[in-house]
Amino acid sequence: MRNCILAICDVEQTYAYKLMEFLNQKEKNPFIIQAFTTVERLAGYASENRIEILLISESAMEESIQGMNVNHIIVLSGSKEKATCLCEKSIYKYQSSEHILEEIMCYYAEQTAEKKNFHLLQKDIRMIGVYSPVKRILKTSFALTMGQLLATEHRVLYVNLESYAGFETLMDKQFDNDLADFLFYLSQENRDMDMKLRSIVQQIEGLDYIPPVSSPLDLQCVSTEDWMMFLREISFSSLYDIMILDIGENLNALPRFLDCCERLYTPCGIDAVSNAKLLQYEAFLEQSGQSRVLEKTKKLTFGFMKGLEYGPEHLMYSELGEYVKRLIEDEREEGLW
Repeated sequence: MRNCILAICDVEQTYAYKLMEFLNQKEKNPFIIQAFTTVERLAGYASENRIEILLISESAMEESIQGMNVNHIIVLSGSKEKATCLCEKSIYKYQSSEHILEEIMCYYAEQTAEKKNFHLLQKDIRMIGVYSPVKRILKTSFALTMGQLLATEHRVLYVNLESYAGFETLMDKQFDNDLADFLFYLSQENRDMDMKLRSIVQQIEGLDYIPPVSSPLDLQCVSTEDWMMFLREISFSSLYDIMILDIGENLNALPRFLDCCERLYTPCGIDAVSNAKLLQYEAFLEQSGQSRVLEKTKKLTFGFMKGLEYGPEHLMYSELGEYVKRLIEDEREEGLW
């Protein structure tokens, strides 16, 4: 997919080449990266190549840049205020390279009106659901562990659909954009879903994830039609082979989510209360004509698992990780993977 050129021009040679090296290492970067330390070399390259995005330092920006073979110009500003020179956008230069990449792709997604028909290029994604009517049952830990393990062989996207996912604390980071922002973006007419998704997703142990909503109201106000559009857009994308849906309770589209999944994993408890909740859930599915959901459901029972206390980046190496590895192997023998 890397067929568009992003050029970096900065007289600070170390900065330019380190930024180029970082961007080239990021899988969610869709560009071919070229770095230049003089405007003259940049001009020579632009005379023979069309540059999609030029990321140029404020000190190197001059009038001749406007006449170059460049579609979009982003100025690297030395201050957090907008650059004073004529340009479409400026980005604060001295921030994390990760954040610079996110800003570039958010901006580019907004500027790109033509929607790409990726569904003509790749088969639909495989949707795997994790859901349980029982609480405090390692549901999210299981979903993240399975996602990380599958991500060693496949391109996997994890989506948490819970009201209170707690990811800012869990991942120990702040998110500038989350699932609510992505859903709003999908409602706009002129958009590039692929680029916007790249700008929002985060990664842990090779697993891509969309940061969950920060408010439960952001989930409750989403219609079933909008949720189905979300699943359809991700499915038609060429970015992922598998999507893992960590499904919560407060969703208007809960029955549709369960129905759309190719496989459902339902963690269960061993106590009487957990068993009663599970029986009520199964009875509801039967009575509402959704018995097919039960047919593709695999119920799981976890005992005490060591190693979970070390955080999400160590899940693959915990006892839960060993459990999920065996599960994947068993399912692979049955032809699922």
